[in-house]
Amino acid sequence: MPQIEIYFDGYCPESLLKGRQVEMKLNRDDFWESLETGLQMTVFPPYAAILRWRGKGKFRQSSDEIASDEILGLVMTAAQTEEGKEILPDREKIMHNKVELEQYLNAI
Repeated sequence: MPQIEIYFDGYCPESLLKGRQVEMKLNRDDFWESLETGLQMTVFPPYAAILRWRGKGKFRQSSDEIASDEILGLVMTAAQTEEGKEILPDREKIMHNKVELEQYLNAI
């Protein structure tokens, strides 16, 4: 039986777990950051990785870009842990369900 994946459609995955649809915007570090939780993500199609550290709410001043306008259906993964690769998706750690997502969020 094939495993399903959780997809990133531009809204904060952590907020979605709590029943809220919260936008993510590009921050000054070029990561997508949740307007509510500070959760950060990087996008390397077909993957989107949840970073292990939170943003500081410092968004690009010159941009009104929001992730939900640009992103649809990327496979959500954990970020790699190897030094120098912390922003890259870990293809071995794909999020398959809400429980795996919650466990990862609690661990970071």
